[in-house]
Amino acid sequence: MSKKILVMLVLTIVFASFGLVTAEEISEREAEKLASEYADEGEYAEDSGVKVYYSANLYRIVGFYKETTDKYKGAIIIDGVSGEVVTDESLARDIFEAKLRKTQGYDFDPEGLTLTNEAIRISSSTVAAFRLLHTLREEGFKMLKEEISWVPSSKLLRLEADVTEKEKEFADEFNVSTGIGEEVYEIQRPLVGKLEIEGMEEFISKNDEFVAHISETVVPCLREYQDIFIAYTDQGISELPEEYKDLLEATKQEEIAAENSLIRMFEDLNITWEKEKEWVEEGTNEFHGVNWEVEMMQERLVTPTPTPTISPMLPGFEAIFTIAGLLAIAYLLRKRK
Repeated sequence: MSKKILVMLVLTIVFASFGLVTAEEISEREAEKLASEYADEGEYAEDSGVKVYYSANLYRIVGFYKETTDKYKGAIIIDGVSGEVVTDESLARDIFEAKLRKTQGYDFDPEGLTLTNEAIRISSSTVAAFRLLHTLREEGFKMLKEEISWVPSSKLLRLEADVTEKEKEFADEFNVSTGIGEEVYEIQRPLVGKLEIEGMEEFISKNDEFVAHISETVVPCLREYQDIFIAYTDQGISELPEEYKDLLEATKQEEIAAENSLIRMFEDLNITWEKEKEWVEEGTNEFHGVNWEVEMMQERLVTPTPTPTISPMLPGFEAIFTIAGLLAIAYLLRKRK
């Protein structure tokens, strides 16, 4: 046996082994062909175009549509490597949720990423504004003292200390929320390009943490600050000369309005996030949710239809015996030489 033939046999074995761990992903057309076996009469199969990954494995969602009306009739999920139909309900729910969050929301598209980044910027600005409040108030009192020789009472000074402390507490807590928001952005960013189930779950968990901190910590802290601020400004109004009372009252009302607007925004954030979870599960008047998708998938898969599969890799034991056979042939040919 020549050295050249032996080298070719060895290379064949190497590439055969390599095929066991690297498999080509099936195309949209191939996924549609596999799914068409589950289409009812008068339906056609069409790939959704959304690629979802779990444990680095690709999954394709193929929908079914009425030929006469193009009405959507549900979908099945095709393993993007083996070509097998996904039947595991838990995995199917995750994949359908990823698709919905990608196609019906802003979570995993460039616009959603921009919105998250803008929210972080606004949060940072709000923190900076609250940290400046005390400095500005001190400057205002200093000017009044110099202009009218005004001396605040000990009660007002105590209230001012309380306001300052609560301002700092609020800014610190809101700064924590901003940090969580930045973590959300870092998780969200790669999902815009490659939608992975593990990343989506981390994204949802981090959003839960963000919304919980806003609702349970930041909003109560802001309300406490507002109560102290009102007591503080009312005391100031009672002590200032008459010509300054209206100015301080107007300032108080403006700040209260801004704080109330901020509180409403935070409360809406919590409501919006909970509603998003709801429409993902239940759907809306415009599209179906995960529950419906899974139900339709299970009904479609009840009928035992033979499923053709694309096998880009050899089955484990069969491949082992094939490689062993090639090695034995190479050995025998070498012995005959």
